[in-house]
Amino acid sequence: MAEEYIGICAACTKGVTRDNMKYVIGRLFHPECYQKHGKDFLAVDQELAAKTAKLKIDLIQLKNLKSRRSGSKKASSTTTKRKSSRKSTKKTKRKTAKTRRSKPKSRTTKRKTAKTRRSKPKSRTKRKTSKTRR
Repeated sequence: MAEEYIGICAACTKGVTRDNMKYVIGRLFHPECYQKHGKDFLAVDQELAAKTAKLKIDLIQLKNLKSRRSGSKKASSTTTKRKSSRKSTKKTKRKTAKTRRSKPKSRTTKRKTAKTRRSKPKSRTKRKTSKTRR
């Protein structure tokens, strides 16, 4: 574990281990790479980097405000949508199950014999209804 991986060299873009590293001007180097290419890398101005980050945030906030105020689709269409890296799943239609004919259920009550069954349907008497409502 003495040779732990730390990061990538700014000059040669190869891995740098803890035993073999040189950290100068906010960048990670191999000692040999720093001797050859170290003077090519300028020091990062921290104030300028902070201002740049703040300005990017302000620009995004202004775009959001503009899209909210206009309320139209033109403002939202200027921003591009990122495509998802996830593969879309195909929607399948559900198959309806075929209905099976079931066996007729056995009766729980006793069947009426021919004597007890009615031969004619029950006669219905018509009710007299009044045409006027009170």
